[in-house]
Amino acid sequence: MSVSEIEFVDCKEEPDVVESAGNASPDILESVNNVAANTLPQRSREKYESVYEKFMQWKKTRKTTSFSEHVLMAYFIELSKNLKPSTLWSHYSMLKSTIGAKHKVDMSTYARLSAFLKRQATGYHGKKSKVLTSNDVENFLNNAPDNQYLATKVALVLGVTGACRREELCNLTIKDIDDNGSMALIVIRRSKTNKLRSFTVVGEFYNIFKRYAVLRPKNVMSNRFFLNYQNGKCTQQVIGINKFGGMPKQIASYLNLPEPETYTGHSFRRTSVTLLANAGADITTLKRHGGWRSNRVAEEYIKDSLNKKTKICEQIAETVHLRPSTSSFRNSHVNSTFAPPSPKKEVLDEIEVNNGASTVDAESDITMKQQGEWRSNPAAEEYTKDSLNNKSKTCEQIAESAHSRPSISSSDSSEVDSPSAPPSPQKEKDREDEFEVNHGASASTNNPESSTSSTPTSLNFNHCSNVTINLSCSNVTISLLLKNA
Repeated sequence: MSVSEIEFVDCKEEPDVVESAGNASPDILESVNNVAANTLPQRSREKYESVYEKFMQWKKTRKTTSFSEHVLMAYFIELSKNLKPSTLWSHYSMLKSTIGAKHKVDMSTYARLSAFLKRQATGYHGKKSKVLTSNDVENFLNNAPDNQYLATKVALVLGVTGACRREELCNLTIKDIDDNGSMALIVIRRSKTNKLRSFTVVGEFYNIFKRYAVLRPKNVMSNRFFLNYQNGKCTQQVIGINKFGGMPKQIASYLNLPEPETYTGHSFRRTSVTLLANAGADITTLKRHGGWRSNRVAEEYIKDSLNKKTKICEQIAETVHLRPSTSSFRNSHVNSTFAPPSPKKEVLDEIEVNNGASTVDAESDITMKQQGEWRSNPAAEEYTKDSLNNKSKTCEQIAESAHSRPSISSSDSSEVDSPSAPPSPQKEKDREDEFEVNHGASASTNNPESSTSSTPTSLNFNHCSNVTINLSCSNVTISLLLKNA
């Protein structure tokens, strides 16, 4: 079906949703629309309105008044020819909010439209701001001259320690800072998510912060903390948001890093969370530090952290015992003529599970899912269930239980003299029946499944010459023979 056909069907079958207001007066409609407009995000309301107006103009050129899924599908099909998938999702989100507020149309129910946008995003990887390494931060703070870069240094310190966005640094005021002489407590009141955050600046970071703070002129009209800095002095002019956005690029240029233009205004925030994830922080810590409500973003940083990747490699390497190598890639006298084949992904998954990466707790659950690139738990749970590590633990638990409460069959031995007469077959049968009831096992002691017990009770083998215990786990069977003295 072409775009024109979609529009024709909608124009013919569906009336304008706005007309459902009936006999409402223009004043009532205007007041309702004003209230609905206030539900849009305050910071980006102009952008929301712009996207909405473009859609309304497109509808007029197509001579349709409908807000149906067919019309929106046709609109996004046209947009997809020129816009990236990430931009399409942004337009979808803004239109969903504006159309829902002004026309009471719920675009989230349009399943085909959502499926179309997801297909467009398949295989697409958006560009992200590059991050500064800990060595980069250290080199810049130690070596860059203060008379030129002190304001940039303080922005780097606050941006990294507080995971600050450029607008948060720009809007920081002197009232948001509590300086007690040895540390500074900084509160971020105006954030993108409207969530209050706070962090501290201590140690050498505090010393850098203090060197800049004492240069603030006393007669400054603005209460914003960051003032323009030139030739070792602060001026009356405040630092704008665009200058904060260019500071990471300025740092990268000073350090001669490749592609300095890829270090954008979001680099400070990404650097902060990356360094924290590399240090081994858990999801809860990352969420609090970044002010996120869900786990998704925090999980991405953990997945990409060097700390997590190193632990995964160590877990896999511990299961493979190699002989010490006499050669080294750093030895120029040894030339490698071939590269060993990389292990298949299924083998890596199985090695990691057998080494103890279980889905029992939340953190290891995420490790399994991220290593296998699964979106849900069932696949990771299958590997955990079938792992030798998990089966061995199960066998050990069974063995510990059986050690304190002997089970399985009893028999007479001709090699051991018993001072008392063996019990009658009927009494032996009664004891076996009693064992089956108390132990919860099946009648067949040769069946590996029958040796598994959950809550065994105490058993009396005083009338048995000797007792044989068979423990089966996976493909291993352990037999113990206990003899009465």
